[in-house]
Amino acid sequence: HEVTKYSFAIGTGRVEGTFRYADPHTWMTSPALYLFRDESWDEYHTAPACTDKVKHAHASIPIGKVTRGHQQILHDGLGKADSTHIGATKDGRVEWQFSWEIEHETRTHGWFLIVADCALEQFNAKVTPME
Repeated sequence: HEVTKYSFAIGTGRVEGTFRYADPHTWMTSPALYLFRDESWDEYHTAPACTDKVKHAHASIPIGKVTRGHQQILHDGLGKADSTHIGATKDGRVEWQFSWEIEHETRTHGWFLIVADCALEQFNAKVTPME
């Protein structure tokens, strides 16, 4: 699911965001935010499956608690958020906040943010609603 797209000029840029969702203790999956630079966007679209698509990500940030499925994301060296914070909303949902900083030295880059959970291709799982 594409969340947004943006670009940064040469220098330092920052992405910050907040996800709100139901209690993840029942999750059997591993949602993550994947960040793609413009030069890998075509490869993302031609890859056949989720796991093939996310291999083209420049960075990834596991959403919420780190599960067994996230270990592969972190092992692949795709990066992580500069800071994260997990709290609770008044209605009992989880609120997860992150920030991620990127340094551009050669040119302006376009970026695409995707929320994906490749584990969902492996089995039929109920996905908690996120906003």
